[in-house]
Amino acid sequence: MSPSYFVVPANSPAKSVKDFVAMAKKAPKPLQFGDGGSGSTQNMANEMFKIVADIPLEAVTYKGAPPMVPDLINGAFSMAILPSSVAYPHIKSGAIRALANINSTRSAQLPDVPTIAEAGFPEVTALSWYGFHVPAGTSPEVIRKLDTALQKATAAPETKERLVNAGGEGAYMNTADFAAFIKADAVRWERVAKAIRK
Repeated sequence: MSPSYFVVPANSPAKSVKDFVAMAKKAPKPLQFGDGGSGSTQNMANEMFKIVADIPLEAVTYKGAPPMVPDLINGAFSMAILPSSVAYPHIKSGAIRALANINSTRSAQLPDVPTIAEAGFPEVTALSWYGFHVPAGTSPEVIRKLDTALQKATAAPETKERLVNAGGEGAYMNTADFAAFIKADAVRWERVAKAIRK
């Protein structure tokens, strides 16, 4: 899985997500946020944040997350939710500030950054995840072998280190748990999509 971060320019007066909400409510017109593409995890989290925080925000649309970073650094808009692979180097350099991690747990990359739930907005929690899939009809024996190999690989210290350095974190699930996770995730996102369309 790969965390995403709620970020603001380094010179933003907002030091927490609640600070940002207070700032947005006092602003004479809707604050703008960077949006890297409709339907992405980050886009859906932005839309949920607007609803839950009950604040007007105006999207500035980009073709993906990387192109928006220079404008965020320069303060052309007020916030963005960025994938860790894009945000992390700029957070570490001090060019932008992370107010929250929108994952369900704190990240090994930035353990001092609170989750969005800890910041007061649990409904905005969103996970970017990746999984291994095989064609339907693959034999149970092959699936068991792959499962064993993946469990061993994700537990290896060197794998964990490489994942963190690449902006991700290992989160092994066996076949049954992963199937249940996918089902629950689909239900959650259907509920989110309905809330956004209202």
